[in-house]
Amino acid sequence: MGCGATGTTVAELLARAGVGFIRVVDRGFVELSNLHRTHLFRESDALEGLPKALVCRQRLSEVNSLTNVEYVIDSVSADNVVDLIVDTDIVIDGSDNIETRLLVNEACISLRKPWVMIGVER
Repeated sequence: MGCGATGTTVAELLARAGVGFIRVVDRGFVELSNLHRTHLFRESDALEGLPKALVCRQRLSEVNSLTNVEYVIDSVSADNVVDLIVDTDIVIDGSDNIETRLLVNEACISLRKPWVMIGVER
């Protein structure tokens, strides 16, 4: 959850470690202000207004073509949080707001999924 500085770093490390399936979820688009915090995004991504999750998927595929990376361009909500995590082994939450963290936490408890929260507020 989250394709910001921490989320993209963790996703890249997981791909480099050979994790077979990664789902990245973010509703945002790459902005010039993101470039100093993450090395996966390029200036051209921001100028084209590309979705963060899509760019993350593209770059992870360059890192390890054997990792299946699924991207979701959407907000995490009460309507979709269970669907986003039900088939995962672990949830790594790099979101930047408390509302999302609470939704993810509740869904992980309900589904008995391990949850690692790595994001910071704003």
